[in-house]
Amino acid sequence: MISKPLSPRQRFLLTYIETFLTERGYVPTLAEMAKALEVSSLQAVKDHLTALERKGYLRRSHGRSRGAYQSSGNGERCEVEARGAE
Repeated sequence: MISKPLSPRQRFLLTYIETFLTERGYVPTLAEMAKALEVSSLQAVKDHLTALERKGYLRRSHGRSRGAYQSSGNGERCEVEARGAE
Protein backbone atom coordinates (compact mmCIF):
# COMPACT_ATOMS: atom_id res chain seq x y z
CA MET A 1 0.00 0.00 0.00
CA ILE A 2 1.16 3.52 -0.74
CA SER A 3 1.96 5.68 2.27
CA LYS A 4 3.85 8.64 0.81
CA PRO A 5 1.64 11.74 1.03
CA LEU A 6 0.76 13.83 -1.99
CA SER A 7 0.80 17.60 -2.24
CA PRO A 8 -2.57 19.18 -3.04
CA ARG A 9 -1.46 19.76 -6.66
CA GLN A 10 -0.30 16.16 -7.04
CA ARG A 11 -3.61 14.88 -5.60
CA PHE A 12 -5.50 17.17 -8.01
CA LEU A 13 -3.49 15.93 -11.00
CA LEU A 14 -3.90 12.27 -10.06
CA THR A 15 -7.67 12.74 -9.65
CA TYR A 16 -7.82 14.65 -12.94
CA ILE A 17 -6.01 11.84 -14.79
CA GLU A 18 -8.23 9.15 -13.27
CA THR A 19 -11.45 11.10 -14.01
CA PHE A 20 -10.35 11.95 -17.56
CA LEU A 21 -9.48 8.31 -18.19
CA THR A 22 -12.79 7.06 -16.79
CA GLU A 23 -14.84 9.53 -18.83
CA ARG A 24 -12.95 9.32 -22.14
CA GLY A 25 -11.14 5.99 -22.13
CA TYR A 26 -7.67 7.45 -22.63
CA VAL A 27 -5.25 9.56 -20.63
CA PRO A 28 -4.89 13.32 -21.14
CA THR A 29 -1.93 14.83 -22.94
CA LEU A 30 0.63 16.95 -21.10
CA ALA A 31 -1.00 20.05 -22.60
CA GLU A 32 -4.42 19.01 -21.29
CA MET A 33 -2.93 18.40 -17.85
CA ALA A 34 -1.20 21.81 -17.94
CA LYS A 35 -4.51 23.47 -18.75
CA ALA A 36 -6.23 21.67 -15.86
CA LEU A 37 -3.43 22.73 -13.50
CA GLU A 38 -3.59 26.27 -14.91
CA VAL A 39 0.13 26.34 -15.73
CA SER A 40 1.78 27.21 -19.02
CA SER A 41 4.85 25.04 -18.52
CA LEU A 42 4.77 21.43 -19.64
CA GLN A 43 7.86 20.92 -17.48
CA ALA A 44 5.75 21.68 -14.39
CA VAL A 45 3.38 18.88 -15.42
CA LYS A 46 6.30 16.53 -16.05
CA ASP A 47 7.68 17.34 -12.60
CA HIS A 48 4.34 16.48 -10.96
CA LEU A 49 4.09 13.24 -12.96
CA THR A 50 7.64 12.32 -11.96
CA ALA A 51 6.76 12.92 -8.30
CA LEU A 52 3.61 10.78 -8.62
CA GLU A 53 5.66 8.06 -10.26
CA ARG A 54 8.41 8.26 -7.64
CA LYS A 55 5.84 8.03 -4.85
CA GLY A 56 4.29 4.96 -6.47
CA TYR A 57 0.93 6.43 -7.47
CA LEU A 58 1.35 5.87 -11.18
CA ARG A 59 3.65 4.44 -13.80
CA ARG A 60 3.93 5.74 -17.31
CA SER A 61 5.44 4.89 -20.65
CA HIS A 62 7.92 7.59 -21.53
CA GLY A 63 8.12 9.00 -25.04
CA ARG A 64 4.42 8.66 -25.85
CA SER A 65 1.86 11.45 -26.00
CA ARG A 66 -0.67 9.36 -24.12
CA GLY A 67 1.52 6.75 -22.52
CA ALA A 68 0.23 3.76 -20.62
CA TYR A 69 -0.55 4.76 -17.05
CA GLN A 70 -0.97 2.46 -14.13
CA SER A 71 -2.74 4.21 -11.32
CA SER A 72 -2.52 3.16 -7.71
CA GLY A 73 -4.80 5.80 -6.24
CA ASN A 74 -6.26 3.95 -3.24
CA GLY A 75 -3.82 1.08 -3.19
CA GLU A 76 -5.70 -0.61 -6.03
CA ARG A 77 -3.91 -1.02 -9.31
CA CYS A 78 -5.66 -0.39 -12.58
CA GLU A 79 -3.53 -0.93 -15.66
CA VAL A 80 -4.56 0.89 -18.81
CA GLU A 81 -3.02 0.73 -22.25
CA ALA A 82 -3.67 4.14 -23.74
CA ARG A 83 -4.71 4.57 -27.36
CA GLY A 84 -2.87 6.82 -29.81
CA ALA A 85 -2.96 10.61 -29.59
CA GLU A 86 -6.13 12.16 -30.93
